[in-house]
Amino acid sequence: METEFSCDPRLAAAALVQGVVHDLLFKNGLADGAVPGEFLDAAVVLCGLGSLRAQVELISDAGSYWDATRWDAAPSNFLDHESLTYAHALATWCRSGNAGSLPAELGSAKGALKYLTKTNDSFFQQNLVESDDLAIEPLVELAASGKESTRIAAMQFFHPGHSFLEQQDSAILQNLRHRSEHVVAHAVSAAQISQSANSEVVEELRFLTDNRDDRLRSKAVQAVAFMDQVDGFVTDNAATMLSSSTNYVTYSGLLALSKLDSVSEDVLKLADRGFERALHTCNYQFVELFAATYKKWLDDPAAHLNRLWGERSPEYLQMGLEALAADLNAAEEGE
Repeated sequence: METEFSCDPRLAAAALVQGVVHDLLFKNGLADGAVPGEFLDAAVVLCGLGSLRAQVELISDAGSYWDATRWDAAPSNFLDHESLTYAHALATWCRSGNAGSLPAELGSAKGALKYLTKTNDSFFQQNLVESDDLAIEPLVELAASGKESTRIAAMQFFHPGHSFLEQQDSAILQNLRHRSEHVVAHAVSAAQISQSANSEVVEELRFLTDNRDDRLRSKAVQAVAFMDQVDGFVTDNAATMLSSSTNYVTYSGLLALSKLDSVSEDVLKLADRGFERALHTCNYQFVELFAATYKKWLDDPAAHLNRLWGERSPEYLQMGLEALAADLNAAEEGE
């Protein structure tokens, strides 16, 4: 952030709003610890706190590429002005409110509200939420045959708890092979969230772990890891990602490899280089992740670090051993 909280009360208020809503989502089981920025912003609006948040832009340039991982942005990328405007209009429409209740900073929201009132053109309709199956069936159809934006919007509602899983998997598979990288990225997330067990979907995700685009392959590796579908092909691709200078690429590769109980010598050598790079750049978050992963892979990780850095880099050895000890202490406290 460019401005200190103490210098701008509005910034402090906006940050407080974000934190409070994030905590509410987490405590009510509606999200895990890493809530995507767009989801959080929408929740802020629906909680009735959007007027405060709308007055401050925490990020000046969020970029044009949607990425739920958010590993390359701090803080998270939030909704752009156009999307935030529509979120306010949608929340007002759901509450049967009027244009007078919309924030002055979002003047164009009045037009969106007028459109919603006239057409009822929204996924948030009562007849679509009466039963779970009734809600998901038209969305699966839209995800398989609609325009790019429609496919993306429909896939946001995919989940594992309904009787249309076969059709949902078919739509996910189709979108994993779509020409648009944005549609593919959302399809990867949909496959992960819906916990797809379809063999063709899993194979397509594995294939994407070798994609040239860092974001797509990182998202695919992450999905495969969380779905416990890491095989030899994914392992090799994940290992090469450890040499990346981009944090979210390294993280996703290490995440996948951490699912394994052991790795080959070739993979371990690549991990050693990644561990050393994390120490060299003082990336302590990665240092801790490498230490925890080494404890899973190796019977005696301290001896391995001694052989690796004992004579060549005593300072790296000390930092590595401290990370191993810190991870052990944390595990004992957790027990």
